[in-house]
Amino acid sequence: MAVSVILCIPPQGYFAERWQDSSMPSLGVLSMAACLEREGIDVHTLPAHMLKMEIADVVGHVVEEKPDIFGLTITTENRLEAFDLAREVKRARPETLIVIGGPHCLATADDTLSHVPEIDIVVSGEGEETIVELVRAVTAGGGAKEFKKVTGMSFRDGGAVVST
Repeated sequence: MAVSVILCIPPQGYFAERWQDSSMPSLGVLSMAACLEREGIDVHTLPAHMLKMEIADVVGHVVEEKPDIFGLTITTENRLEAFDLAREVKRARPETLIVIGGPHCLATADDTLSHVPEIDIVVSGEGEETIVELVRAVTAGGGAKEFKKVTGMSFRDGGAVVST
């Protein structure tokens, strides 16, 4: 099973306010995309903040592209907008795995997973290795058994939050 990934910078909040007129997307997102590409994984980045997209535009893009994984980078400043985007993507495409990461996630995985059911996985710390391991886990069938083998993330298993 080939897994496809979209890594998105949300269209609103911190990145949009500070970087929308920049020609430089997030280096963290680009670094993760490079790691996935090196492994032969179908990935593309969506700098929605630079493209001046609205949430509906991003959702439409996800519906059209049908990724297996939709990753969002978030900061504390844009978390509410990112959570709204995650909700809308999950509503439009429930089979897509919603993964978030970024500075806000370092200490908030349990809280986020408890309050935002549309988010499936929270990556804590550097995501380059974790995202590659996650794609391998999804390729192997996904689910808690496979996800427990991935280091650096949290997810729900039967209502309980599991951190690896």
